[in-house]
Amino acid sequence: MEREGDRTPLAYRIIYSLGLRSVYRPVSKLISVIGPGAIGVDVGAGYGLSAELIADRVGHLILVEVDGDMASSARRRLEDRPNVSVLRADARTLPLRDEVADFVIFFDSLHHIPEPMRALGEAARVLKIGGVLGIYDFDNSRVSTRILGRVERMMGLHSTFFSLDNLVEGLTSLGMRVVGVRERWAGQIDLLAVRVGGSLGVS
Repeated sequence: MEREGDRTPLAYRIIYSLGLRSVYRPVSKLISVIGPGAIGVDVGAGYGLSAELIADRVGHLILVEVDGDMASSARRRLEDRPNVSVLRADARTLPLRDEVADFVIFFDSLHHIPEPMRALGEAARVLKIGGVLGIYDFDNSRVSTRILGRVERMMGLHSTFFSLDNLVEGLTSLGMRVVGVRERWAGQIDLLAVRVGGSLGVS
């Protein structure tokens, strides 16, 4: 859906307008089990497309986006949602207090973040004990993902993907317990983890 002054790229707007919101189905599924009134953080929220689909189903949703144009577009897109805050900030140094969030999501954003383990450490820090982390990305052990990484780097994007095994190992070191993983045909990963407490192991 296009709003006045929207800077969302045409390709994203076409996909969205065609009703291909099913790509965001894993996020909607997560929200359905989190319950109403939850506080959530969308890290690397981009243009706010996935956030728009879940904002009405949570208590407060905080979007974190380092790119100024993307953050501005997301702010405009969600300006009629009083329960949404948009922060222009680095995922590696979230301007949020400890244990504030019921859930944190990285939707197609983790591989674009330099030093992704620092970003995951920050996500673990702001999660409440028992809070849920949702990561929706790609498995670098798959050939399709390595091809995608090369294409994105050719386009000037930072793209560093985890293998699923390395991602699970890293999350375990941060005091997270992986409770669900779904791998799809093109190497997509839908991963859920719960913060179980203890040392976060952030270096």
